[in-house]
Amino acid sequence: MKEIKNQFVTGRAVTPERLLALEAQQAQALFNELPLEEKIGLVLSAPWTQRQKLIVLAVNPEELVQALPEDEIYWTVKEIGPDDALPIISRLSFDQLQYIIDVDCWNKDLIDMAAVTQWLRMMLRCREENVLEWVTRTDEGFLNFAFKKLFTVFRLSDDIDLAEASDLMPTWTIDGMYYFKFTDDEARMVSIPFLHLLYKTDSTYFYYLMENTRWVSAIELEEDVLRVRQWRMAEQGFPEQDEAGSIYQYLSADEIQALLDRNEKDARAAAESPSLLPRLRYRFTMRKPPLFVHAVLQNMADMQSAENVQREIISLTNRVMIADCEAVREAADKEKAFNKVLGYINISLELLGNRDTETAVRLMEKVPMHFLFRAGYSRALYLKKNAKLFYAELRRKRALLPTDFFASPWDETIAGLLMNRPLFFAGAIDSSSSFREFETADDIQTAENVLDIAKAITLVLFDCFNLKEPEASAGSATEAAEERDLPRAQQLFMTVLARHILYGTTELAPLTAKELAMFLGTVFSAGQKNGAGSAALNSNLLPDTLNWLREQYRITESTLPPLRAFVQHCFDVLEEECGALAGAREIDTRYVSVFLFSN
Repeated sequence: MKEIKNQFVTGRAVTPERLLALEAQQAQALFNELPLEEKIGLVLSAPWTQRQKLIVLAVNPEELVQALPEDEIYWTVKEIGPDDALPIISRLSFDQLQYIIDVDCWNKDLIDMAAVTQWLRMMLRCREENVLEWVTRTDEGFLNFAFKKLFTVFRLSDDIDLAEASDLMPTWTIDGMYYFKFTDDEARMVSIPFLHLLYKTDSTYFYYLMENTRWVSAIELEEDVLRVRQWRMAEQGFPEQDEAGSIYQYLSADEIQALLDRNEKDARAAAESPSLLPRLRYRFTMRKPPLFVHAVLQNMADMQSAENVQREIISLTNRVMIADCEAVREAADKEKAFNKVLGYINISLELLGNRDTETAVRLMEKVPMHFLFRAGYSRALYLKKNAKLFYAELRRKRALLPTDFFASPWDETIAGLLMNRPLFFAGAIDSSSSFREFETADDIQTAENVLDIAKAITLVLFDCFNLKEPEASAGSATEAAEERDLPRAQQLFMTVLARHILYGTTELAPLTAKELAMFLGTVFSAGQKNGAGSAALNSNLLPDTLNWLREQYRITESTLPPLRAFVQHCFDVLEEECGALAGAREIDTRYVSVFLFSN
């Protein structure tokens, strides 16, 4: 036991995994030697499903539970499951329970009675004093609304003969004056214990609630309760929709630098020993692989600063969820918004801090998280603006492009930028086919490179080659159109290139099968094979093509890298489709998509 204790003498060496691996009695003894603040940090650093195991180790678990942040309690209970989390639920403070009700029992601006019933049923499994505290302190309007949905109240008038009214009145009563007709059996099972508790504890309040339940409109009740709930939620970082939307306003890097300059005179917090780095909440460590922002958080020497940053990010996550009109009741929704916030903060830290950890730590200590988020998001907005300007220029040139004009993944990447809130096409860097939020400066650079490639393609086709209608049909570059007859970029380019190599001309005229065979015999090397065993392209084809474009059309040096990427893509497709056809006497052009052919 002494050896085990020595392993944890600094406190900071304790991890949930190491503690829970010990024998129960040893784990409990070591856990309870920690100060409350360290117990809180240990619980918050543990995965959701492991937290209850740590909490029950405490000599005073109620004190520990009620010291935890409301949002962390909520997601812990959600991930464990309310039925299995009763040891936590039964020890909640009023504020923690009210937070759960405010989040879990609403569907946007409407009360969700199925969730209300579930939580009322859970409360009945807790201690009576806990239930009584919530019933007497929560919004009476919320209780009235729930009661109106659970039962109808009838009051026996003084001038009515009970014998005569017995056939008309419901059968259940608590005092012989108020009679209750329940919505269904479940409503009956949930309501009766609450009614008994109210009547036994404070009959005056009971009668007050029953009269309101009889006469107040459910619509008016829900509106009033919503206003009170919005006020409480705003204190927890859930602003109203209009206010939440301001998080997406454009913010330049210069504004961040101005803020840093104003705060430059502030002394930086003294660095602590590396063994005393702040403990991060579980949600800040669960992403695999980690981002640069995770390393920055780990290297924040001041524990209070690190905790403040984590709270800011969590509050910002709530704000983003409201702005995006996302539900706040599922862990997946919370995780999606949380990763979005971390991603755009990460972009700011990488770009403004030049991926230097020390500089990035300074940024996190000095700049509010919502500024860093907006600065990162503004980089995506800048890309969207450039994409829209690019298509506006195409409309000016009267170019109607099919949605797959540039080839995958470039088309999808641009489509993601043009969304209402720009997204990154993950297929631009891996084999996936999904859109996601921008997360890194590399994502921003990749999307910017794609835009440069698209600009280089259209420059060559519409400015250098001067392609006109019907090659570039009139219309909007973004509208849906009959696309089956519209050529793609690589078809236009490769057809012009083939004409140039065969005849020394620059024109767009469909090839014949015979001309294709001549072209393939010119550009493929019969003595060289590629990885698939087919003929390989001549090694000088790419540099010769780029030299031709640069010299004849005066392509600038800045345009050459994206143009090279496009030409290389065309040649990759050419080699894949036609490597096995080089030297063939007859070619079926129906299976070749990289050129335009005459009928």
